[in-house]
Amino acid sequence: MQLKSVPENGGLNSKISVKNEQSVWKQVRDIESENVVKYKSKFSKNGISCFSMEYIDGAIKLSKVLPEDRHQVINWAKQIFSGLQALHKKGIAHRDIRLENILLYKNGKIKICDFGLAKRSDLTITVCGTQGMMAPEVQRYFLFRQKAESKYDGAKFDVYSAAAVVYRLLFNITAEEMLTVVNHVLENGKPSLTKSTIDRFNNVVGEDLFKFFSECLTRDPAERATSEQALELLNQM
Repeated sequence: MQLKSVPENGGLNSKISVKNEQSVWKQVRDIESENVVKYKSKFSKNGISCFSMEYIDGAIKLSKVLPEDRHQVINWAKQIFSGLQALHKKGIAHRDIRLENILLYKNGKIKICDFGLAKRSDLTITVCGTQGMMAPEVQRYFLFRQKAESKYDGAKFDVYSAAAVVYRLLFNITAEEMLTVVNHVLENGKPSLTKSTIDRFNNVVGEDLFKFFSECLTRDPAERATSEQALELLNQM
C-alpha cells in the first residue's frame, strides 16, 4: 500500500486540496482498469487526510525511460488510451496527462497516476495542465494570452495530451518543443506531420500513425477523436 497525505489545517488551500482529493478518490476508486493506479481507502489522522493507493513496486515514470522501438511506443500508447477510456467512461477527465504522470512497471504494464487535477469531464473550466501538453483550446491562453474557453471538454483535452505523449515518445522531443507542434495546430488545424516524416527509429510515420495523430492532435475538439476512437486506431496497428 502507498499513501498520499494532504494536511487538513493549512488554511483555505489545504481545505480545497482535501476536498478535491476526496472527490477524486470517490470517482477513481471504482474504476476497473489495469492501466489506472487504484485508490484503495482513505482515513484521517492527526489533522492529515490520507489516501491509500496500490503499492507501486519498482515502477518508474515514463519520462525516465527510452522506448526500444516503435512497437513498444505503440504498445504503451494502447495502454495509455485504455486507461483513459476507463476514466472517461466514468465521466472523469485527468487533465494532466504527461510522461511524468504515467508509470511503467517491471512487467511492462503502463498505469496512469496522479489525479490531483482530475475533474468530472463535463465540469472542466479551470485552465490547467502542463505547457506543451495542453490541448489548443487551453494552450492558446498561455501562448497568446487569448481568453481561454469558459468551458471545455475534459475528455477531449485528455485525448490531445495523451497523443502528445505518444508524439514525444516517437520523435524524442521535449514538452517545450511540443509548443511548436501546438502552435502549428493552432494556426493550421493539424500538426505539420506527413506520412513520410522520419521518427526516432528512422522509420517513416506511415498511414496508420499519420491518421492517429491527424485525428487526435486537432485544433477543434469537436473534430478530435474520443479516447475510444483513438484506441481503435491504435489497435489496428
